[in-house]
Amino acid sequence: MAIEGASQEEFEADLKSRYVGSYTFYMKLPPASQEEVFQDYRDGAAISDIRKKIMDRFLKR
Repeated sequence: MAIEGASQEEFEADLKSRYVGSYTFYMKLPPASQEEVFQDYRDGAAISDIRKKIMDRFLKR
């Protein structure tokens, strides 16, 4: 899913347009957790793994 050189804002826009539920939970995360998720995205993580991490961080797992 990662777009080479994408900014965090571009990642968030893509997440919002494709996975609005995950985006909603992502936006409720503290900035440090949002950055962690974004770094996984930049490193080429699968969208399923990114979405799972968003929920894990939201549920504090």
